[in-house]
Amino acid sequence: MRRHDRFVLTFLVAGQLAACSCGSHLRAVKDPPPATSCAATGSIAGRVCAPDARTWLGGATVEVSGQDCSGGSFHRQVESAADGSFTLPGVPPGKWDLHIALGTFTHSASVDVAPGAQLRLPDDRACLDPIQAAVVQGHGDRIETLLTNLKVKVTTFDGNTGGYTTSALPLLRDLQALKKFDILFIDCAAASAKGQIDLGDPKVAEALKAYVEQGGSVYASDWAFLFVEQAFPDRFNFDINGGSAKATNPFDTTMLLGYAPQDVTATVNDPKLANFLGKQSVKISFPRDQKTHTITVHWGLMQDAPPGVNVLLAGNARMCAPSDRACSKSAGTAQNIPLAVTFHAGPEGRNGGNVVYTSFHNVEQSNSDVEQILTYLIFHL
Repeated sequence: MRRHDRFVLTFLVAGQLAACSCGSHLRAVKDPPPATSCAATGSIAGRVCAPDARTWLGGATVEVSGQDCSGGSFHRQVESAADGSFTLPGVPPGKWDLHIALGTFTHSASVDVAPGAQLRLPDDRACLDPIQAAVVQGHGDRIETLLTNLKVKVTTFDGNTGGYTTSALPLLRDLQALKKFDILFIDCAAASAKGQIDLGDPKVAEALKAYVEQGGSVYASDWAFLFVEQAFPDRFNFDINGGSAKATNPFDTTMLLGYAPQDVTATVNDPKLANFLGKQSVKISFPRDQKTHTITVHWGLMQDAPPGVNVLLAGNARMCAPSDRACSKSAGTAQNIPLAVTFHAGPEGRNGGNVVYTSFHNVEQSNSDVEQILTYLIFHL
């Protein structure tokens, strides 16, 4: 090899070594080893409870998010178990805002996680905050009693015949008045007089529909079906004396074909509800009014669930004899009818609210199944 060639080869090799050394140096600066504290993650554990601090709630979303110690985005999310318990693993050390959500209910808390340690929250630190609920009172239901026991903030409006036009009607026809409340509950027999349900104003259905589509939620029971059926006619089909599946306002309650008294063994179709109850079937009582005899025994028996409606509970139920307006005897059995349904309503691309209807309510039940079902529904609206 000539001297000139050896010089060129030596120069090239040295240049390559220098380039390797420089590249190694650049990589070391660009990718430093992670800090020890970033790797020493901890966890957060606790139990989600209702505002009463003693009713444990499964199915709640529990999450933390933000930036970790290396500047990267961080998010952890779990769902609470049936007994309300949860554990968020792999949380970087530091202060975080813990957020809990279930239906309309939420709660936020500031937490401080130590490196490699589990932060165990006291039982009352993961309780959902109270919401504002409006209750239109009727004759045959007392959902406000259950709400009050759960420490939900309740404002009642007289839906009985004597005070309907001076208390409940101004609320129900006014969208802005409704939007002051997170959830609207309508008791059975609200707006009823002498066996008829009269919403009192065509604007009621219009306001209720807009309220739900803009994020509010509504629960109606038994005779209060007319409120949600008028607002969302495509979501409900009822067995009505005469063969129609739709009801006009005002509505004669003796046209409803659910017979009482009877107990219905209902299948729990919704997996989350079944998990909450710890059982796949429940007993639903449809009692005859033994005290005042002022309320007829007919109840809202649904034919089926149209598309988009989720059936929570279903069962076989005896029907009133169509020719017997007093419903003194039953005639035939309706198979696998919906007893509790729910659906979501809202314009495409916008968040809407939920509607829940149950054929039963929480008065004169001889077991605790119904109270547990209603508790579940309250926290999933």
